[in-house]
Amino acid sequence: MSFIDLLAGALGAVVMLFIIIPKVDIEQMEELEALAAAEFEIKSLDSLLIMVKSSVPDSDYTAIIEQTQRLQMTIGNLRKDVNELQGRLSQKIQEKNQLEKQLSILENQNEALRKKVSDLQKRQPKADDQAVIEEAPLAENQPAEEEEDYSEPIDTTPGIGDFQMGFNPPLTVMIEWESKDHWVHLYMKPKDSNFWCFYQSKRRITPFGKWARFKFKKTPYEAIVQDKELTQGEYEIYAQLDKPRSGGETIIQGFVAANPKEGVPQMIRFGDIKVQSTPPPYHRKATGEALLGYLTIQDNKITWDPVKEPIIQ
Repeated sequence: MSFIDLLAGALGAVVMLFIIIPKVDIEQMEELEALAAAEFEIKSLDSLLIMVKSSVPDSDYTAIIEQTQRLQMTIGNLRKDVNELQGRLSQKIQEKNQLEKQLSILENQNEALRKKVSDLQKRQPKADDQAVIEEAPLAENQPAEEEEDYSEPIDTTPGIGDFQMGFNPPLTVMIEWESKDHWVHLYMKPKDSNFWCFYQSKRRITPFGKWARFKFKKTPYEAIVQDKELTQGEYEIYAQLDKPRSGGETIIQGFVAANPKEGVPQMIRFGDIKVQSTPPPYHRKATGEALLGYLTIQDNKITWDPVKEPIIQ
């Protein structure tokens, strides 16, 4: 290779790199392999210049040396750019690997959550079993109250106090049964309305009553009271066997009792009534089988019109 050819090749390599470098991106680093060839040719050029120094005029030799130095400076800058690009490429590769690792972790967490949700859905009760929670028309929301104890010392005066075993709200509706393996829910609502008072509304007060607990009661029972005064009107009373389900039945006893501020206390017992497992009375599948009867409150007196007659023992 002649001196002129070698010089021209080196200049061509430098020009090509000036064209490539501005366009290169991190994913095109292989195009810069030409830089190594240019560096090799510049080193060869240095050796050749030493050999031809004696046969080239001083002015020409000086010009060639200056040109060679500029080429070396340019190639040095290009090498710096290449190293910088390689460093950026290495950093991006590390970031990519970290992102892929994080993505893998998130996908595993997502799969675990999907499995957990699926397991929870499998353990949820059927839609009909959830109806009591999802579809129950609750009473108006009121501030929560502490559980009240309506117990009072029994007044031995005839007709006062003892007719309700010592607790004397103005009105009491109660049902009770023997076995704790069963559970019966008591419901009360104004006739021809959809405004219910029952166990789910125990922290909500309706205008006509509220679900109540009595601390002295040890046997299974449910009760609804009017604890301020007798509220006039006609009401429907229901008893729904909730547990056990699927055709279960049990015997309940119960009563309604009035203790007006003015007037004579009254108590009406239901007798022994057989109740069967049914949907809640507000449920779309309700059959009306849970209706016990109609309670009328008028002029400080109560009357009871039964739908379910007592069974004959």
